Amino acid sequence: MPSRRLALAWLAMVLALGCTGPNAVPPVDPCANLPPSEPPPAPRSGAAGGFDFINTFVVFGGDTNASCNGPEQPSDDTWIFDIECKRWTQITGAKPPARSGAAYALETLSTRKRLIVIGGRGLDDSGNYQLLNDVWAFDLLANSWAQLDISTATPPPPPRADAMAAFDGGRDLIILYGGSSLADPTVVAPLGDLWSLNLGTRTWLPLSSGNTAPPPPRALGVAVIDFFSAPRMLYVGFGTASSPTQGPFLDDFYGFDLENQKWITKGAQDGGPSGRVSPSLSFEIDKGLVTLFGGFDNGPLGYQNDVWSIDPLKLATAKWVLSQPGDTPTSSSGSVCERPADFASIPVTDLPPPERRAGALFSYAGSSVFYTFGGRGDCGSMNDVWGLLEARGWGPLSRQSAGQSCARAGRTGCQSLCQ
Repeated sequence: MPSRRLALAWLAMVLALGCTGPNAVPPVDPCANLPPSEPPPAPRSGAAGGFDFINTFVVFGGDTNASCNGPEQPSDDTWIFDIECKRWTQITGAKPPARSGAAYALETLSTRKRLIVIGGRGLDDSGNYQLLNDVWAFDLLANSWAQLDISTATPPPPPRADAMAAFDGGRDLIILYGGSSLADPTVVAPLGDLWSLNLGTRTWLPLSSGNTAPPPPRALGVAVIDFFSAPRMLYVGFGTASSPTQGPFLDDFYGFDLENQKWITKGAQDGGPSGRVSPSLSFEIDKGLVTLFGGFDNGPLGYQNDVWSIDPLKLATAKWVLSQPGDTPTSSSGSVCERPADFASIPVTDLPPPERRAGALFSYAGSSVFYTFGGRGDCGSMNDVWGLLEARGWGPLSRQSAGQSCARAGRTGCQSLCQ
């Protein structure tokens, strides 16, 4: 797996390691003869994508309204970021219609590696929000899109946005959960249904929760499948059943037995992450842990950049563990888009976290390394790429061109959080 090499290379970059003596032989640079990187994609949140385990990070669509508020601007562009060479490349050709808030999952079989994108929220010809329920696949080896021809033998799920999806590699299924049945992104009409999409037969089937009580319906939550549990488990949590900005926000975490189709447990949340919307979640394949990053809560800080982990096989007793602290509030004045310069305190560490954000992409790459892209924070949307080495901290791979707070940009004499 290339992830160990990437982890070592990233750590070397962060710590500036390497042979520098007078007799050192310069290493071969695999990036030396490549053309320069294209300008980075527009800042965005609510995109689809992630690390593809072939040395790149894929980004599709999302809301490209770069300001800290205002109407969504769904996009239809696709980008590839080369982790090792730190290069952006835009993919051209046929592509899905523009959207934000799509459900997505990475299909990582030995024979197929694809980004699967389901539904989301777009704009009609009059500029009004509309819900989608189409399914598209981006081939990560061929760098090309194709719409999946879904079977009409069974009805598909109703259109939705801000739903959650995960890939069940053991049976080549995409599991879809929840979302909102309203196109308007400022309010939520929560859904709590579960569906499976068989990628072989391209058939949708609803999943029943049997006699067990399901979790509350929600949108803007998270979902992940434990690849190695027996029976195979889907985990869902967080999000909201009402408002994406005012809450109340959920802090629960449930397991669903995919083989026997029943909800079996609810994790204890005491001392864990705050209730929040649009956090990012990833499954650590080699450790069997679920890791949560960022999101937005209704506490004094709002946008978050903390990192938490939990052992999903011990949900009934396990506690969330804070693996990387985030910013802390130092001022309660102001409001979103109008925060004072001293609003938040950045952790004092050699490798502090990136800007606080929600709606970011966040993927595990193996060997205790994660990558994250974009999201929205107090100062607007972002387009940066960061790496997280759990034992050390954070490091930037591609700097952001927007959305950065004044202090994190290194400016002095800040008049507010953002300028």
